[in-house]
Amino acid sequence: THCGPVGHEWPDDLHRGMLPRAVLFWMVTFWMALFVIRPWEQLLPELESMHFERMYALAVIAAVVALGRFRVCGSLQTVGVVAFLCALGASSVFAIDPSLAWEELYKYMTLVVFYFILLSVLRTPYQLCLLAAGYVVVMAVYLGKAEYEFFLHGHHTYRMGVRRLIGIETTFGGPNSVAASTVLSLPFLHFLWRCRRQLTSTWPRLWQKWFPRCLVAYGLLAVSAIVLTNSRAGMLGVIGFALLCAANGKRLSRALVAVFGAAVVLSAIWLAMPEENQNRLRTVWDPQSGPESASDSAQGRIHGLAAGVAMFAQYPATGVGLGENFIQYRVAHCDGVARQAHNLVGQMLGSVGTIGCVAFLLLIAGTFLNCRATKKLARGSSDSTVQVLASLATACQFSLILLLFFGLAGHNLLRFNWLWLAAFALLCRIFCEDLLGNRKPIGHPRPFGGCARG
Repeated sequence: THCGPVGHEWPDDLHRGMLPRAVLFWMVTFWMALFVIRPWEQLLPELESMHFERMYALAVIAAVVALGRFRVCGSLQTVGVVAFLCALGASSVFAIDPSLAWEELYKYMTLVVFYFILLSVLRTPYQLCLLAAGYVVVMAVYLGKAEYEFFLHGHHTYRMGVRRLIGIETTFGGPNSVAASTVLSLPFLHFLWRCRRQLTSTWPRLWQKWFPRCLVAYGLLAVSAIVLTNSRAGMLGVIGFALLCAANGKRLSRALVAVFGAAVVLSAIWLAMPEENQNRLRTVWDPQSGPESASDSAQGRIHGLAAGVAMFAQYPATGVGLGENFIQYRVAHCDGVARQAHNLVGQMLGSVGTIGCVAFLLLIAGTFLNCRATKKLARGSSDSTVQVLASLATACQFSLILLLFFGLAGHNLLRFNWLWLAAFALLCRIFCEDLLGNRKPIGHPRPFGGCARG
């Protein structure tokens, strides 16, 4: 399906009906790219000595403040974000070794700042949708470079008896993290595909023609990257995403068609996989089909959860602290294994305790509630722009569910996606209320062409 009638004019100041002339928008888009690509870690290590990320962040903040664009947007979502920051601060102060926690706390503080910058800079639905498109473009650059290095220069890691694609940076460059990042972008790819016609309605014809082709190309790139990572969680994430899309159908007939289509696509992917990749996925239900290390990896996550529970029992309020505190305590007092929890629950319980868990759940609840509120507004409105925002809210909801799924196999508590989704979901709700006259306007968007409800 796709968005319906087009032909409206965007109110935004757009170059050639396509690109916003707002400098702050492009500054934020570039900052988003830095979160993903992190060039100072591998591509341009000389940037690290320049503290490039920090200097650029300060420049963006200064520009936002100087132009009088900063705003807080008080809501349950923002309360959850700030509460979780405070919980992490308390966990760091009362950590076993506070010096090991400060770096992780600082990283999360930068995410909180970016959250408020997103709320301050994005003023129209078109900018919000275009930033979602920018996220997919950044991921395409990331995966394209990673696969280029994989095929032409043999840049990979050998784990669990197979070659595995790795990223172009260190923080999220492991095979499982690359697969997770890729799967988390698929809901936004799906959103862009559904609303491709209205999004490009004022674009030059050449770009209108090539936009859907580029989306298809990214879909192929994403699937190939997930296969090359040999990440079982990533492959299961693709299946989960397909099931979410199928379950989102408003009618039973459409849902059945979606299930059939998803089954066909997944079957085609399976048949196209090399045998070593198929064997890697088989270890999910048949541990004997792969090396012993594959089974040990799954057991390691269970042991990591047990270690987190043990830490929670000793430090129930604030946990043992962020960063290497988990590993140090685990080595000294648990099972002697120098590894992180490799699952979200174990990481939360062990690192941030009750206060952190409650604050994190508040953050997640705020995102889900904003997505739900946007979709509820769309059900009672004929405004086509609201329908588009509801589709974007659905993409945020899907990505959040997939994030929680990946938390079963990875310690992703401080991933940037949590706060990006929080900001996107809150902006979707704000723009909907603005359009329906339920709040003071923050922009002057004109309606989109119609879009299927999300």
